[in-house]
Amino acid sequence: MIRIEQDILYTEGAFPITLVVNTLFILLYRIKKLICNWDSSYVRLFVNVFIMKSENICPNEKRWTISSYRLFILFTLCFSVHSVSSSSDKGPHSLRPKRSSESRHLLPPGWGRFCALRRKRDFQVEIDCLVNKQFSGQWKFNELIFFLTQQDTKYTFNVRCEDSAAISLYWPMKARNLRGISVENCRIDDYFAGFNQKNNMPDELEYYVFRNNVIMVDVQTLMTVADNAMDQDYDCGNEESVQYFVNRNTTYEFLDTSDYNKVIQSYETLQNRKNVMPKAQEDIPLFFSALKMSRSGKKQITQTRAKVSSAEHKCLFTSLSYKEDSPSDNGLLPNDKNSYFPALTIYNVSHSNLRTMPDSMTKWFYHQKNLQLLDASYNNIKKFRFDAHVDVWNVPVLTVNLSHNNITEIKASQIEELVRTKKLFVDFRNNPLNCSCTDTTKQLIYLVKDESKWSEPSYQRYKYVRDMQCQFPERLRGRRLLDVANVDLDCEYVVVKKMMVEGIACLGAVVFVVIALLLLVAVLFCCRRSRNKYVWNVNSTEKPSPRFSDPAEAYTVVIPGDKPVPEI
Repeated sequence: MIRIEQDILYTEGAFPITLVVNTLFILLYRIKKLICNWDSSYVRLFVNVFIMKSENICPNEKRWTISSYRLFILFTLCFSVHSVSSSSDKGPHSLRPKRSSESRHLLPPGWGRFCALRRKRDFQVEIDCLVNKQFSGQWKFNELIFFLTQQDTKYTFNVRCEDSAAISLYWPMKARNLRGISVENCRIDDYFAGFNQKNNMPDELEYYVFRNNVIMVDVQTLMTVADNAMDQDYDCGNEESVQYFVNRNTTYEFLDTSDYNKVIQSYETLQNRKNVMPKAQEDIPLFFSALKMSRSGKKQITQTRAKVSSAEHKCLFTSLSYKEDSPSDNGLLPNDKNSYFPALTIYNVSHSNLRTMPDSMTKWFYHQKNLQLLDASYNNIKKFRFDAHVDVWNVPVLTVNLSHNNITEIKASQIEELVRTKKLFVDFRNNPLNCSCTDTTKQLIYLVKDESKWSEPSYQRYKYVRDMQCQFPERLRGRRLLDVANVDLDCEYVVVKKMMVEGIACLGAVVFVVIALLLLVAVLFCCRRSRNKYVWNVNSTEKPSPRFSDPAEAYTVVIPGDKPVPEI
């Protein structure tokens, strides 16, 4: 499989340098005779040291020859200087595609200023485009669609932007004779312009590479997408033809920062009007969560996303064999709930800031029956557990790379479960293990030191666990699990510390209860005293004379027939 996201670097050939060097030696040979006629020892010494083997260079002396190794050093020096100068030149002219008269008729009108032919063979054309601020907005997908309909050759476009230049490109990027597209470092305009457009074009795109791009969001267009049902052609894209899919570090940004509040208000109005969010719009809140906004804004969008029902369409990617996902730096999970990948063999979600593993990964055999490698390294995953029933499925062995995550605890029972699962191998090396004194750590140490188990063939795949190193606590940092003993865990100190903490906690609880009881007794005593002070017997002939400063105070009245109350 050919990777099409290669760097677009263009350097001139080495032929002009070779011609210059050869011309230089011819000139030196021609002026040798003049040097022989000069009576200057300094000139002869210079020529003898840097060019000649012999001390005699004149015709009447010994024959001279050019030193081959000095010639090789000179050629190497010339090529090295040229390579360094080419790679160090970061300007737009150094990356400009090399123009040729042949590429003009292979491009849409006017595109020859920023695009050029890279290669052409067997009815396939590969075009490289470099869009800077001067040509921002001139690369338009509408013009490309119209141009490709008139061609009988398959095209692949590699687009690279500089200085935040913009191009016009919209999903699902369907065009006749478009075989591949690679976009890098661009600002994408009109991304939702293809919504509800009936083009009736077949799926032809095979290679899709999207790296470090910013999609500009227009509120009016976005609300149109949110307020209408999404058809399968727009939702799934080129599901029948795509073979290589890469989506790395894609972010979404509003054209106006004040538009965010308009979107929230529009969603609330839409919810109040329909009492239910439209279906098949799972992607829209997913886009919202990747927007550049405040933390409170992302929280509100996440709540809105929870009210949206899942998509209705079942996308079937029959030809996709390599998939690479990293939507943005916010830790969003790739949404593969309603997608099936029967031909997918490699799935790369590394460097995605994932915190958990979704069901589409832990139960991969439901959606990705031919998956052989799942790369989830360099994330923030703390825990993992895969479905152990995979052995009853007719699927190949899956290798999962969980190295360089945030896994601090491994249970012995979890390792034994992995050992029993024959169609799964998990590599969780290079994680910050915490070897503090806990029951989990004791069980893990006991398993690691059990030579009878590690001598079994089924345990050999996970033999690396014994060589994993502790990261915490500080006194055990760098120590292999195999070299850690129960004494090194310092459990006595931990037990004493735990008992002290529990004792202090219990003592605090007792003090709190005692203080609460004392306060309760004091309140009851005060209430009783106040009641005895203001009791009025209705059988008494004396009129009440107490004066109260607060008119809200009440009397305690004794009704006739009750027990007599002593007069006050």
